[in-house]
Amino acid sequence: MNSETNSPTEPVDVLLGKLFDILLSSLARPAVWRQLLVIGLILMIAWLFAKGMEKWRSSHMASVQQESKWLRHFWEKDLYRLVAPILMLILLNLAILWFAQQNQPTGLLRRMQVLFWIWLLYRILLVILYARFGARIRTYHRWFLTPIFLVLTGTLILRTLPGEIALTSLTFHLGTITFTLNELFASLLVLYGLLVSGWFIEQLLDHTLPRRLNANPGVVNSIATLVRYTISGLGIVIALSILGFNASSLAIIAGGLSVGIGIGLQDLVANFVSGLILLFEQSLRPGDVIEVNGNISTVQQIGLRATTVSTLDNIEVIIPNTAFTTGQVTTFTKSAKRVRTVMAIGVSYNSDTGHVKQTVEETAKQHPMILENPAPQLMFRGFGDSSLNFELTIWVDEPTRIPRVKSDLYYMLFDALAEQGIKIPFPQRDLNLRGGWEQLRDPHEKP
Repeated sequence: MNSETNSPTEPVDVLLGKLFDILLSSLARPAVWRQLLVIGLILMIAWLFAKGMEKWRSSHMASVQQESKWLRHFWEKDLYRLVAPILMLILLNLAILWFAQQNQPTGLLRRMQVLFWIWLLYRILLVILYARFGARIRTYHRWFLTPIFLVLTGTLILRTLPGEIALTSLTFHLGTITFTLNELFASLLVLYGLLVSGWFIEQLLDHTLPRRLNANPGVVNSIATLVRYTISGLGIVIALSILGFNASSLAIIAGGLSVGIGIGLQDLVANFVSGLILLFEQSLRPGDVIEVNGNISTVQQIGLRATTVSTLDNIEVIIPNTAFTTGQVTTFTKSAKRVRTVMAIGVSYNSDTGHVKQTVEETAKQHPMILENPAPQLMFRGFGDSSLNFELTIWVDEPTRIPRVKSDLYYMLFDALAEQGIKIPFPQRDLNLRGGWEQLRDPHEKP
């Protein structure tokens, strides 16, 4: 590395220009571009081989016998990931042996060898995890394994470049704070690690504590959410400390935030406080069935800013937390899931009320989702213009199924009442003409 000629106190553009010149001079060396050419050929051969294998397996695996279906699935989804890195390592080792026999430098090839080994181990880990946990591991693959692999790969590539020490010592100024590129990278890495760790611990607590401690899922969700945000806040503080922000600097930032809150972040703070109230008070919990804007919905998640609910149409709606702390909320499952619903029924004036009561109640008892205790009960509510008005009271323990239960029951009641000869009336009006029909007749019409 020729970093001793570069001072980190120089302007960034000047230092980057010098590093770029060093990189160009290194690439101009025959030993370097020969190794780069070999690496490029290895990558191309591995890519073409992988494409050929993909076409072969798509045609060959279709003819595999049914009893080998598991092997076929395992090959297509898991083992196939290892073909490219294994082939690259084989070709790269052969190239290193050939260069050594020719007394040619192999430094760059050996660096790439380490990189290909990291790639192979990464793919092996994925194969094991997907074989053990299936698609459930996909989120952890995206947010844990892939970032770790990219960080290791980027660090290795950066250390391979000429002038790496000077590059990582680049100095930045933010007010009175001075930090290097190394410190910026470390702070971002720590921040990301703690943010993702907080999310992982939240998921772990949500899945393990309810089963092991027999705790209320709402309480567990509250604890897990608070743990996550505590770890995230700790990550922010540590990241700022790495960059050189001391207590006085953080106090200045807090003062600026307070001014911003006073100017335009009132709603955000109100939702944040409302989220804390919901988590601690437990007036709303994940899994509760509530009525929002006339729609029956199930609470999916309570965050510190907003709550996510799922409607009967499987549509997720994000609602600010203040809507639940400042407004009226109808919940069907606060203390128990058993709820009552009422259905209006009208029959003809010629009907026997006792017969109607017996028919309706017995029909309602036949529905499998209607509770036997309390039993369905038909109440006589009065005399209408065209019908005798009744209300059927039923109880169910699945509030989200109420619309389906009512629809099923109306179908059943329509058939049962018709079978018993009980008529369901419709509005009728009698027209009384005191002067007789003659006054409506056309005077020019012949009698």
